[in-house]
Amino acid sequence: CVTLVRAPRQKHVTVAETVLLPGDEAIVAPEWVPYRERIRPGDLSPGDLLPVADDDPRLVPTYSFGDDPLDADEKAQIRQVAKDLGLGRSRTLSPEGRELAAQRWYDGDGGPSAPIAQSAPDQCTSCGFLMRIAGPLAETFGVCANGDANDDGRIVSLDHGCGAHSEVRLAKKHEPQPLPEPVIDDLDSSLIESF
Repeated sequence: CVTLVRAPRQKHVTVAETVLLPGDEAIVAPEWVPYRERIRPGDLSPGDLLPVADDDPRLVPTYSFGDDPLDADEKAQIRQVAKDLGLGRSRTLSPEGRELAAQRWYDGDGGPSAPIAQSAPDQCTSCGFLMRIAGPLAETFGVCANGDANDDGRIVSLDHGCGAHSEVRLAKKHEPQPLPEPVIDDLDSSLIESF
């Protein structure tokens, strides 16, 4: 698109502006998505900050102050008691946040549909390396504590599995073959008579 201009009482026309307009076949940029919606697990680097919204549905207050209005001193006392009881976090997972995490873990690499779990000889629920967790997810998840396993230190579902299960035994055909008896050469070259 070109905009032409002719100054008053001039014979010559001047190009004032040129603009490219996208046609029907033009490649246009996709609709802009805010950064917070684009970020994925693993995108954060050391020093990066990812704030959580105050009204995030995945979090709920750890403790409340009740219906009675409290002055600041009473709220501070309640906060101190909560901190002493181990409730020092101001927010914890809501049931919705817990369900989202559980579904993400179950569908991920630590769940039963992972390729390594599909070929596993047994499930994590019977593995001696499984560390049980406390809380509402204890019936579904645990932490792998086998330093030789791919999932060491990670959350795994109880019906997950891998080849590093504590009860895995090699079949006779897979066991290493015993070495033959050593051959001792007791022939000394000095004992050989020369002809």
